[in-house]
Amino acid sequence: MTSEGQTTGSRRRAVIDATLGIIASDGVEAATTRRIAAAAGVGQSGLFYSFGSRDGLLAAVVEAGIEAEISSFEALVSELEASAPGPMSIGDVVRTGLRTYLAALAADPGTERALVSLALYAQRTDGIDHLARRLYDGYYELAARLLSIAADIVGVRWTLRCEELAPLVIVVTDGLTLAYLANPDRDFDVVIEGAAAMLQTYVAN
Repeated sequence: MTSEGQTTGSRRRAVIDATLGIIASDGVEAATTRRIAAAAGVGQSGLFYSFGSRDGLLAAVVEAGIEAEISSFEALVSELEASAPGPMSIGDVVRTGLRTYLAALAADPGTERALVSLALYAQRTDGIDHLARRLYDGYYELAARLLSIAADIVGVRWTLRCEELAPLVIVVTDGLTLAYLANPDRDFDVVIEGAAAMLQTYVAN
């Protein structure tokens, strides 16, 4: 990559990070191009050159959020594989997965707060409502992959296709996300145990 390409990539990342920060602290409505440009240390003309429009920037933020979730997914798979040598149940995998998810959320709550805000904003805004669907399609795909890997690690099969079970996983992680952001000091062990018991019921005998 050329130095110019590196500079462009760094500028795009700075703008995306600035946008996430503003949305996390003050909401999507506060993420004006003027404020984003100032926070990222770029000119507004450069911002439009890189993203085309504010909607183009928000789409890039969604893609960055999905990439961040993929990175978390890879870390979770590594965690599960490291635990695999001993006997494990689906319940064990779910517990490990949700605890790893909570640890990642605790390390960077701002990104999740921003993505929640962006999804809700997109749903009620004509022209960018597809961004909310894109975000959740990415979540469902990751959840399905994780369910498939979990079944392989434990050596079981699901009674439903992984794609059918994926929304259930996302409902759990969405609930955990909102509950954690509202009260990060709360103990979520009962939620984790409940999710483990629930998913166990979808394991074929």
